[in-house]
Amino acid sequence: MKKIKIGLDIDGTINSSEKSIKFFSILTNGLKKEAEIYIITYRDKDKFYDETIEELKEMNIHYDHLKFVDSHKGKSTFIIENGIDVFMDDTDETFQYLPWEDCFVLKSRDEMNYDFPENFYDKGKWVYDDNTGRNIDNFKGF
Repeated sequence: MKKIKIGLDIDGTINSSEKSIKFFSILTNGLKKEAEIYIITYRDKDKFYDETIEELKEMNIHYDHLKFVDSHKGKSTFIIENGIDVFMDDTDETFQYLPWEDCFVLKSRDEMNYDFPENFYDKGKWVYDDNTGRNIDNFKGF
């Protein structure tokens, strides 16, 4: 049986919080037999290779492949070229280049992509720019 290929981002996704670290440790270790795990990060390999290996080890993250890329589009290109089935990240810039029918995407929420209100009862909002977001009132896709 062909293994499902899962791609994971580190910063803002795996290491977003203590809960996310625990979740991804359970997920990656629990899926060793069923999935091929790709860690795909937008970090400078020359500067952060050893640090990244150590961080993944400390977080108890299982992976089969570690890929350093130089841009969000580089992540997308790697995902497409390697037939990644599922990808989890915190930035829409990667998602916008992926064909929706080929890769299921999941977005993590953190302080860099979500405007958490100070008052619990106020509504928070996703943070977008003109390249990655559209006002739903003007969207005619539904």
